[in-house]
Amino acid sequence: MSIIFFYISILIIWILFFAITRNKHLDKNILIIGIASAVYSLIFEMTIGGHYGLYHYINPENSMIYLILASILIYPLLNMFYIIYLPGDKNALLKYTIVWIIAMLIFELASLYTKTIVLTGWQVMPWSILTYVFTYFWINILYKYLIKRPSSMRA
Repeated sequence: MSIIFFYISILIIWILFFAITRNKHLDKNILIIGIASAVYSLIFEMTIGGHYGLYHYINPENSMIYLILASILIYPLLNMFYIIYLPGDKNALLKYTIVWIIAMLIFELASLYTKTIVLTGWQVMPWSILTYVFTYFWINILYKYLIKRPSSMRA
C-alpha cells in the first residue's frame, strides 16, 4: 500500500501539473520557486529523515531513494501550484496559506496511514506545522523578491 500511495501521489501531482500549466503560464519566477523547493526539500529530507533518522519513507533500507524522489517529483510541484494561484490580497494570502498548510497536513497524515512515511522520532504536532509555516514563509519572501527585483537582474 505504501509504494502504491507514493507512486500514485507522484502520478496525480504530475497530471495536475500538466493540466494546470496548459492554462497557466509558467514564468521564470515560478520555475525558480520549483528549483529552490527541490533544493530545500533535498536538504530538509536528507538532514531530518536521512541523517537524524526521525522518519523514513516506506522502508529504512530504500528510504533515501524515496526521499530523493519526493524532493524532486512531489514537493517542488506542490510549491509551484501554491505560487501559481497565490492571491495578491494579504487577508486572502493568509487564508490561502492556511488552507495549503491544512492540505499538506492531510497529505502527510495519508502518507502516515499508508505507511509511506514512518515516523521514528518526528512528530506532526508541532514540527510538521512549523515546517509548513516556515516553508510557505520563505516561498512567499522569495517570490516577492523575484517579482520586485530590478529588471537588470532578470534573465
